[in-house]
Amino acid sequence: MKKIYKTNFSKLTAVAKKFGRHKLVRTLGLKTIATIIITLTAISTFVAYAAFTEPTSAPGSSTQDFLQNILGANNADNAFNSGSVTSNNQGSIIERLQYISQQVNVPAEAVVKTGTAYGVGNNGSLTPASGAGSSLTATAGDVSTGKLFFGAGSSTWTPTTGTAILPTHNEWNGSAGASVADYTLYTKAKGGVDDYNNGGSMPGDTYTSGTWTDCSGGSFCGADSNANKQDPSTGLIWSNWMDSGNSHTWFWANNCYEPGDASNPGACAVNGDDACQCVKKSSSKVGCESFGDGNWRTPTQKELMQSYIDGSWGNLSNAGNFFWSSTTYSNGTHYGWGVNLYYGNTNGNSKTNTYKVRCVR
Repeated sequence: MKKIYKTNFSKLTAVAKKFGRHKLVRTLGLKTIATIIITLTAISTFVAYAAFTEPTSAPGSSTQDFLQNILGANNADNAFNSGSVTSNNQGSIIERLQYISQQVNVPAEAVVKTGTAYGVGNNGSLTPASGAGSSLTATAGDVSTGKLFFGAGSSTWTPTTGTAILPTHNEWNGSAGASVADYTLYTKAKGGVDDYNNGGSMPGDTYTSGTWTDCSGGSFCGADSNANKQDPSTGLIWSNWMDSGNSHTWFWANNCYEPGDASNPGACAVNGDDACQCVKKSSSKVGCESFGDGNWRTPTQKELMQSYIDGSWGNLSNAGNFFWSSTTYSNGTHYGWGVNLYYGNTNGNSKTNTYKVRCVR
């Protein structure tokens, strides 16, 4: 202040000398006039500084000072930091513009991974459980040892490690029942008997895949009204037999033109005959591909064999028959494989022979 006073006093003295003969100057004296001018200058400088200092109350009233709306009242140092702005009527205009820009196209917290901070005061809440299309039900005991997964109770993004040893089971045959001659001699420990058990009930100690699901009512296991049972081991849904149990050729079962048709000329009589192939029908379909809603197919040889192993005789309706598969006999292409769902034996037979048909999906 002393430096300012001396500088201004020197300049005012020079002016005063020029106008020194003025009556007012002679009356008050040069020093008095200089002091008055410096005082007024200091007051005006303070007022101007106060007007541009950030105000102490947040903007929110239409009667606010213009500068208050420009500068805001968020920070005493005018740092223009939008970090504490929580709504559009707080902070300076710069802070509010920054706040608005951070809110544009900000995703909902429910779709951002939990624990992720973003935008202004937003934190993601998405977990594996909340993001799944349906309930997560797997537990560590359901998943193979060492495999990582998100399952039941996954509220964080840290995967769970499976502990299950899958699967090691013995597919044993059960002990003979009373309908078998000398049945006490043919126990499970000695190899047992087939599931047919000479026309009796399936042996109680034979291997099965578990409880088969009855699909004959309700939702039909997600199939249609032709569904019979679902194998819990393979997940395959088996139909009732087709065409009320009437027998058909391998070609009919698999929706193929019969040999000799214009679309499949020739005969299927010996190994290697071209007409032994399956030429699919695209219209007027037959067999499993024509069944119900059209999503059925003829099972393969192995699928039929597995259904026997899993307990077809004690579960599927009309299982006491030989059913066609879609599989061709490799060393005689004029033959196709079929399976007895009660004995479990599989045989190759001429594709033009007729047997029962049941479907799978």
